[in-house]
Amino acid sequence: MIEEIGELQQLLLKKSKISYKRYFYDSLEFDKLTGLLGARGVGKTTFLLWYFKNSKLSFSKKLYFSADSININSLFDLAKEFAKSGGKLLIIDEIHKFGNFESELKKIYDFLDLQVIFSGSSALKIDNSKADLSRRAVIYEVEGMSFREFLELHYGYEFKSFDLEKIIENYTRESGVRNLRRRVADIFRKVAKELLLDTSIRKISITIKNLDEYLDKKVFEIETRDKKDIVGQVNGLAWTSVGGDVLKVEAIKIKGKGAMQITGH
Repeated sequence: MIEEIGELQQLLLKKSKISYKRYFYDSLEFDKLTGLLGARGVGKTTFLLWYFKNSKLSFSKKLYFSADSININSLFDLAKEFAKSGGKLLIIDEIHKFGNFESELKKIYDFLDLQVIFSGSSALKIDNSKADLSRRAVIYEVEGMSFREFLELHYGYEFKSFDLEKIIENYTRESGVRNLRRRVADIFRKVAKELLLDTSIRKISITIKNLDEYLDKKVFEIETRDKKDIVGQVNGLAWTSVGGDVLKVEAIKIKGKGAMQITGH
């Protein structure tokens, strides 16, 4: 069976041509048991083949197959046979096609010295009621293609990914997205103006380093906690529906009448 799977593997590798790397290619960290979940067409199979190709292990120590292309009774028995022959990396695509995969993966994890990476439908449920995989497997959810990725793939442009967290954290604080849309629109207007005024500019990248140039002064700033103890002051935390902040709670000694008054209610 291992030889038959190896032949199918080689056919797939010859057909596989990867011209574009999605956002998650270089950010995943693999444990002994790692799963990729996502809808059909998000690129799970393409990534697994890319990872297989780029693994530094020799071909005899790694094995890839799709659960919907083989007919076996026990996934564990196959993994055991592969491990005995010196295998180190087992990649299983479309694992939801294999019945009772939860207990099979649990046995592989518990009894074999083998790293396993698997993919499955986003509807796949891994919970404590099914072989307790949730405490063993590291799971990543693969999202659909973003508009940035579409432009890169379709037109060949290259755009740096930008985290909206800094805009939300420093320029907008609300439960909705009205002000966020306005701030993003501000960026686009200034970029469009620059491109129109200077036709020699072909591309403008917005990064954390130059964000202030397009959104002016920060509206909100999160204070950092004091690292040194200060007499009469402690670090506190504030919670709101749109986030939190650090509060510096101060106490002062003044002359009074000996009464206590509570304010702030």
